[in-house]
Amino acid sequence: MKFMNSKTMVRNILITICLPILMFVVMYTITKSNGIDYYGQSAMWKAIFRNLGMAVTMGCGLAMQLRHGRFDFSGGATMVLAGILGVYYTQQFNGGPMMLLTLCVVFSVIISMITATVYVTSKLPIIICTIMLALVYEALTLVLAGGNGVNIMANVGLNIFGREPYTIYIMVFAMILYQIILSLTPFGYRAKLLRHGQHVSVNIGINERKNVITAYVFSGILFGLAATIFVSQNKVETLSNLSSTGILFSYIASVYIGMFLGKLTLEIVGLTIGALTIQLMNYGLGAMGYDSGGWNNIFFGIFMMTFWIITSKAGQIEIFLSSLSKKKEMGQKT
Repeated sequence: MKFMNSKTMVRNILITICLPILMFVVMYTITKSNGIDYYGQSAMWKAIFRNLGMAVTMGCGLAMQLRHGRFDFSGGATMVLAGILGVYYTQQFNGGPMMLLTLCVVFSVIISMITATVYVTSKLPIIICTIMLALVYEALTLVLAGGNGVNIMANVGLNIFGREPYTIYIMVFAMILYQIILSLTPFGYRAKLLRHGQHVSVNIGINERKNVITAYVFSGILFGLAATIFVSQNKVETLSNLSSTGILFSYIASVYIGMFLGKLTLEIVGLTIGALTIQLMNYGLGAMGYDSGGWNNIFFGIFMMTFWIITSKAGQIEIFLSSLSKKKEMGQKT
């Protein structure tokens, strides 16, 4: 984030926090008008913060690739397969939560390295490559680790990373790791260059192959952390027919929101605010009985379309507001 004066900083912070506040007010008003009284109460905030850990951590992993201009369709399958393998081998060795966390991260990094290797050696477009690998990883959930999925929701000694405060611990660690990687390392600087022009960046000496491998190592770590939370909070079924993309797209919206808001403050702040906004909307829709299916998708689609329309005109809106401000200052002087 570039240096900015205090007035600009305050303005950017206010714009950033306005989105979840506006979402809360809208959903609070709608739920109240429908006779739903528990929206906004402590139980809601507890559920949202429990879900926020998964949303932010998974979002960091997805954003690690999106920042390089790569949309990785295999991210959801990577996370689920790593979680299934992590739980299976933890139970085989009678391990505890730390073994589960370690194995999820290790398996996720291994799977991510396979993805990176196939991508850089095949030279296929990233979308084709990762869709193909998503199908392979989904098939592996049917043949590895017993092929039955996993369920540790009743195992209170093993699923601690799905509950507070441990979910928040993982989220905070993922946030710090993500921001350090992107802001304080040469890799983060090269990522910005590659995102805005791969051919130019390669021509000035940036090794794209090395950058791809490094990015997948980091995203693998983040997907592994997300997998630990995911398997601790859900009964994890086997995958097929690109069902993992449903998991992927359930988190991708908050990433796009966060990457836009991140231009105003820190990117990790934007990702967190984006995830919080989506969680507030989902909880409100769930309270009204629209937790999945048609109406949920309609509301979600309308919100994202509105957000993208506004953000696509952000430059023009800023110019318009600046011109109004200048005219006001000139009027005061005269």
